[in-house]
Amino acid sequence: MIEKQEKNKLYLYRVCKMVFTWLFCMVFRVRTVGRENVPESGGYVLCCNHRCVMDPVLLAMRDPRPVHFMAKAELFEDHGSFVAGFLSHLGAFPIHRERADRKSLQQAISLLKAGRGVGIFPEGHVMPVGTPFQAHPGAVMVAVRTASPIVPAVILTRRGARLFSKTKIRFAPPLDPNHLPGVGPDAPAKEKTEAAMRELERVMREMLQEENPSGEKGEK
Repeated sequence: MIEKQEKNKLYLYRVCKMVFTWLFCMVFRVRTVGRENVPESGGYVLCCNHRCVMDPVLLAMRDPRPVHFMAKAELFEDHGSFVAGFLSHLGAFPIHRERADRKSLQQAISLLKAGRGVGIFPEGHVMPVGTPFQAHPGAVMVAVRTASPIVPAVILTRRGARLFSKTKIRFAPPLDPNHLPGVGPDAPAKEKTEAAMRELERVMREMLQEENPSGEKGEK
C-alpha cells in the first residue's frame, strides 16, 4: 500500500514537472548550468538562494531527480486542506520557521537516509538581489548528521523574477561534509557543521556575484 502511494506521488510529481517545464521555460526563459553536479543516486541536500515563491518550481524543473522541498508551514496551514494535500503529494513537507522544528528536521533526515533529495532554502525567506547570502544551520546540520553531500544552487535573476526575463539556474559541485577544508572526517559534528556553513556561504556568494556584479541592491 505504501509503495503504491509513493508511486502515485512520483507520477504526480513527474506530470507536474513536465507541465511546468514547458510553461516556465517560456515565461522565465530558463537556462541551466551544472545539472551533472547533482548526484545520480543517494541522498543529497539541495541548498539554494531564495528570490521568489516560484523558486521550488524552477528548481524542480531543472533538477534531474525528484526533490522533497522543505516549505514554510504557512503554505500548509493557511490555504486549506486541498493545497496542503497537494503539496504533500508532491513530496513537500512543512517547517515552522519561528522555532527549532525538530519534526521537520527529522523528516529531512529520514528522507536523506532513504536516498532522497531534499531541497532547502537556507536563508529562510525571500531575499532581494544584492543581499549577501547568509544561511541558517538547519540544512547543513541534516547533511552532516547523515553524511549527505550538499549541492549548492543559485537562481540568477538580475532584476528579480519577472515574466519573460532571463533566468539562469546553476548547480555547483557537491560539498562533502566529511571532507572540508581544515576539518578531518573524524571531527565532532559541531566542527563539521561550522566548516560546512563557511564553505556553503563562500560558494554561494561566489556564484551570486554573477547576478549582481556591481554590488548594488536590486529592486524589491
